[in-house]
Amino acid sequence: MTNPFSPIAVIVTFNPDFLSTLNLIQNLNAKNVPVIVVDNGSKNIEEIRSIKRNPNSLLENQSNLGLGFALNKGIDFAERNSYSHVWLFDQDSYLEKSAIDLFLSTVRKEDNQSIHGKKIGSFGPNIFDTIKNRNIYGLENCDKEIVENSFLITSGSFYPIEVLKKVGNVNEDFFIDYLDYEWCFRASYYGYAHCVVCNTKMKHSIGNRSKQIFGLFSVSVHSPFRWYFLFRNGILISRMSHIPFRFKIEVFFKTGLRFWILPFLSDSILQTYRHILWGILDGITGRESSFFRNLVSKN
Repeated sequence: MTNPFSPIAVIVTFNPDFLSTLNLIQNLNAKNVPVIVVDNGSKNIEEIRSIKRNPNSLLENQSNLGLGFALNKGIDFAERNSYSHVWLFDQDSYLEKSAIDLFLSTVRKEDNQSIHGKKIGSFGPNIFDTIKNRNIYGLENCDKEIVENSFLITSGSFYPIEVLKKVGNVNEDFFIDYLDYEWCFRASYYGYAHCVVCNTKMKHSIGNRSKQIFGLFSVSVHSPFRWYFLFRNGILISRMSHIPFRFKIEVFFKTGLRFWILPFLSDSILQTYRHILWGILDGITGRESSFFRNLVSKN
């Protein structure tokens, strides 16, 4: 039997800065939130194993099976052990203890409520991107307790298990990029809303670094590995019927911009274009090519 309000945090790790991840775990534990760490074959697994004591647990994958697979493994653990909610985190996110308190008190109050005629299906903190030095949702000066948003990024997102049972878990086939968009739009298709808890601030980094384009805006610079999945999954998500047309247009223009500009900001133009072109090919065919299999086996 599921406990009335009993969240568990799921943190996915892959060669993390362990002390940074440990700080988040300790803050969550201090606020009575147990943590399940799902590791994707980290080299520093001995460090990570040190968290394996009450109330925390560790699930080890022998290799990097993808963010989606790891998240679902954590979600399944939460469901089997009768937790009411899952709180998903990347290894490089950080929440202060006071922010955890504030977030949980707001969610407890708003859980099972509706906004704009839709039942709330997920919550997330107000996220500050430390790479681009900006607020992800554009909610720097928000005077409301919660605000509806069309999507929430994976890290920091908080889901009732009952909603996941109805909507389904994360799409493992995506491996990493666009997981959050696809799930949120799928949940929206089922009539759920997604809400940002405005006064809960979380630090999070997107990409390895950022570059200014003509002094007008900054873009995240990823590894060629990530470029493969950004292009592949951008095509895959655009072919899904539950994805809004406006978002598909946005993906089309972003992908075009990335294709012509971002490889020249990377450390290796040739390797970046090689990964991009394979991503486009695999996105069009919908197959797991030998390039895909070699790519994931090396990470």
